[in-house]
Parts: sequence; C-alpha cells; structure tokens
Amino acid sequence: MLPEHCNSKRSTFDSNTNNGLTNQFGLIRLQEISVNHVTDQSHDKFDSDVEKVYRILRKYHSRVPKLELALRESGVVVRPGWTERVLNRCGDAGNLAYSLVLFGQLIEEMRLENPELITQQVFVILMRRFASSRMVQKAVEVFDEMPKYGCEPDEYVFGCLLDALCKNGSVKEAVSLFEDTRYRWKPSVQHFTSLLYGWCKEGNVMEAKHVLVQMKEAGIEPDIVVYNSLLGGYAQAGKMGDSYDVLKEMRRKGCEPNATSYTVLIQSLCNHERLEEATRVFVEMQRSGCQADVVTYSTLISAFCKWGKIKRGYELLDEMIQQGHSPNQIIYQHIMVAHEKKEELEECKELVNEMQKIGCPPDLSIYNTVIRLACKLGEVKEGVRLSNEMEPNGLSPGIDTFVIMINGFLEQGCLV
Repeated sequence: MLPEHCNSKRSTFDSNTNNGLTNQFGLIRLQEISVNHVTDQSHDKFDSDVEKVYRILRKYHSRVPKLELALRESGVVVRPGWTERVLNRCGDAGNLAYSLVLFGQLIEEMRLENPELITQQVFVILMRRFASSRMVQKAVEVFDEMPKYGCEPDEYVFGCLLDALCKNGSVKEAVSLFEDTRYRWKPSVQHFTSLLYGWCKEGNVMEAKHVLVQMKEAGIEPDIVVYNSLLGGYAQAGKMGDSYDVLKEMRRKGCEPNATSYTVLIQSLCNHERLEEATRVFVEMQRSGCQADVVTYSTLISAFCKWGKIKRGYELLDEMIQQGHSPNQIIYQHIMVAHEKKEELEECKELVNEMQKIGCPPDLSIYNTVIRLACKLGEVKEGVRLSNEMEPNGLSPGIDTFVIMINGFLEQGCLV
C-alpha cells in the first residue's frame, strides 16, 4: 500500500456518468480526488469501505445489475490495497470473489487510471479463493487473464496457483497445468513440492514417489519439506516400512530429519495404538540430537492418556517441562479426559491447581470436564463452586457449562 502522504490519485465509485469521464463500459467511472483531503480517520474509513463492499457482494453477488448499481452508489473510495482487502474479507466464498471478476470493468479502469492499484497479490488471492472453492477453471482463468490487466504472471504466481490447487484437492488438474506450462518456466523445488504434497494428501504415494523421481531427473535435490511431505504420505497410508526407508535416505543425502519428520511418524503410530514403536521412534529422535517440540510431546501424551496409560503421560509432561517447553491447555485436557474416564475427581482438581501454579490458566473445556465429572459423581456443590471460580479467572460459563450443570441438578433431584 502507498503511504497516505504520497501525491497519488485515488478512485471512487460514482453514479454520475454525465461529466465526460464515463468509460466505454458505461458502468462506473473513477473520480479523482486529492490525497490531501484525507483526514486522520482515513484508516478507519478504509476498513469501513472494505466491510461495506463485502456486504454488497454478499447481498447481490448473483444479481449483477443490482451489484453494479449498489457499488456505484456506495461512495466507496478505491485505493492501493483495497482490492486485496476485499478479497481477503470474502474468505473462501468463491462466489463472492467471482463477483469482482464479473465486475472486471472496475479493474480495467483501475489499470488505466491507477495502475498501482493492480498488483500480483490481487490475482493470487483470487486464484486461492477459487481453488479453495474447487472452482479450478476460474482459478486458471484468473491466471490466464492477468496480462489483460497489465500484470504479467511469473514463476511466483504460477507456483501460488499450483500450491492452491494441490492443497485443495485438485492435484490432477495441477499436474496437467504443470505439464502444459513447463516450456514457460523451469520447474522449481516449490513446484515439485506442491505436487508431491497434493498426491500425499490424497493418499496416492505412488504418484508422490513418481514426482520425487521427476524432481531428481530435473537435477533438483529434495529438501526437508519434500521429505517430510513424503513421510506424511507414507505414514498416512500405513506404509511405515517405506517411511523408515525415507528417513534412511534423508540421512544418506545429508538432510537430517527434524522434529516434524519424527513427529509425523509418531502421530501415525499412536493413531494405530502402536505405542511401543512410537516410543522407539521418540528415543531414536532424542539419540540423534533432534529436540522434540511441543507437538511431539502433545502427540505422545495424548496417545498414552487415550489408552489409559496416565502415568506415562505425566512422565512425558515432566520431561517436557524440564526441556524448557511450556505445556498448553490442550495437553492438560488430554490428561484431564483420561482422569474423567476413570472418574478420578480429586486428580482433576489437583491438575487444575497445578495449571494455575505454572501460569497455564484452565480454559472453558477444562472446567467443563471437571464440572461434568463432579456432577456425574453427585458432587453438585463442587460443580457449582468450580463454575463460580471461572469468572474471577476471566472466563464466562458457556452454554455447555449450563447444560452440564442442569443435567447434574436433574440427576441428583435438585430440580423439580
């Protein structure tokens, strides 16, 4: 975005088309206004304009004539960064983003009178929005039409398109596009990484491995991101032998596995209740000098608690703290749920106190778990005490909390 004080021109929707500046489309015009007229409230006005356009798009996206009229009469100021902000506000709603494409006359006018308003990022955001809505053809059209608006696509934009397609379940279309455009840009590690990730996400490790072969044939050595994607693909498919082979290849190639590499394997093993094997991978991780992170510990603690091995969960929690990591509410929730299953109310209360001591305040889920167990065991007064403890700690009981309490009262005959 350009600084507010620079001597640039801005544009605004204007319903007056009789002042000699009406463009060839006859829809809107750009009215020039001096930046010097901008007040100290310009930033707030910018946010307000973005929200106003978003609401107009949401209301009229399927009725183009009314959309055009509403935008003309909105009085919204168009300035650098405006289009990107509106598209981001649209989120993953592809139909809303498409409204701006239908309203391409605006972009054309911006190109003619204020070309600095049209940036690569505008098109990248549009492509990502369409890809997330599985509107592949529209995403590719945005890429193809960039030159029309004076913005030439480059390797970066193409990589963003591939990445968006692969992350949103359109890897086959991404592969086709990649093959069709290889003559324009030399394949890069980012391109191959996106394709490999896309195949792994779909569980097609054979195609992922083929991408790895293509990558090596192109003279590109896989990096840690590529190997971790492949590890995840094999682990997701339950091919742990292949996963271990990838680890060996990484070391042989001088690409040392990191915390993510090991955690991907540990997660898969834990999901299949192969806790002993997960522990062996964890030990190997430590012996190799790779520091486990919060995600690693959280995965192991969750698994051991899920299968009733709470003591081992506590051991990992202590080790985690000794290694300088701060446990979060999610980790404590895993332990709390394990105690709830065994109906160990005192242990739950002790855990709440421990959390408060170390500066990890219990969240709503933690309190609801303890209150639910207290009510289940007939300790309704203790449940009430815990619910009253929430507000001084900065929490407000939610609907779930009240449902738990009411059920507890009913079960103990406290309500008639």
